[in-house]
Amino acid sequence: MKLTEIYTKTSNIKVRDNSNKVFLIFDMKKDVIHELNATAYEIFQIIDGYKKVDIIIKELASNYNIPEERIKEDVKSILKRFLKIGIIHPVDYSVKKEKHENNIS
Repeated sequence: MKLTEIYTKTSNIKVRDNSNKVFLIFDMKKDVIHELNATAYEIFQIIDGYKKVDIIIKELASNYNIPEERIKEDVKSILKRFLKIGIIHPVDYSVKKEKHENNIS
């Protein structure tokens, strides 16, 4: 996983906080429920389709006053898990740019 990659949440999900520091992600397309702990959920919330992985790491490190190097591999591991279960996907801005340029002409 590159630190310059950008991810966005999959559109077919709903989120529920069950107030026990466990957060539920409903994948309506696959009809599956995923449980996230508070840390994973915080990372999930930061994913917005614009922030690169390195920015997500910087934000978390700053929020918790922890060196980036200390949390980098954990964040990458959680993002890989999100990709595997299908609740996020990479953003391909080259496709968006190409569509935008084609609409202008």
